[in-house]
Amino acid sequence: MDRAVAAARRAFPRWSASTREERLALLERILEEYQRRLPDLGDAITAEMGAPRGLAHGFQVQLGLGHLTTAIEVLRNFAFEEARGPSLIVKEPIGVCGLITPWNWPVNQVTVKVFPALATGCTVVLKPSQEAHFSAHVLAEIFDAAGVPAGGVQPGPGAGFRGGRGHRQPPRSGHGLHHRLRGGWRPGGHRRRPRREAGVPGIGGQERPHHPGRRKSCPNTWREASPG
Repeated sequence: MDRAVAAARRAFPRWSASTREERLALLERILEEYQRRLPDLGDAITAEMGAPRGLAHGFQVQLGLGHLTTAIEVLRNFAFEEARGPSLIVKEPIGVCGLITPWNWPVNQVTVKVFPALATGCTVVLKPSQEAHFSAHVLAEIFDAAGVPAGGVQPGPGAGFRGGRGHRQPPRSGHGLHHRLRGGWRPGGHRRRPRREAGVPGIGGQERPHHPGRRKSCPNTWREASPG
């Protein structure tokens, strides 16, 4: 996880300074590779979490395709600068995004986070579920073939408790990652534990009780990546 965070941080200055046209060109190349690898993605989903073939090769992989085309369409006309009275509001990338995803609907959960992050100029450390990570490996091959800059989308697979701890406090990173958390109790629980121990409230002012024995997604606790 340390190496994944370091690689994403090294890639951030260049990617955050990329133009709209450069980001669109990359997303369109990803779209071509994604369409070419649809059969592989469907097979991976069936193998990793047991989805019926029709569902895996149909709605499961098509959702990811939909998130990608939406990111492209939004990016084409997104207003990165907005004049408001005498002020100019500029929306910029926030930094390295730590993305934790669960085992169910694995391609959907990854793509709905990764594609907007790339479109906004952020780099990513991705922690897919330890129980369903085959499709994430196929997606990593897609990103590589499409020419995503080294470190732009950096996978951080492994046991949930290790990944959650790494996202929570990346050593020598200089700052914490900006999280979009939607994971199982292993990575999510370790991500949120310091907040509970310190008595820090969650969104809404009150932290929900955490039950490690339940296989349930943790509450959403994140800072979204700003477009840039």
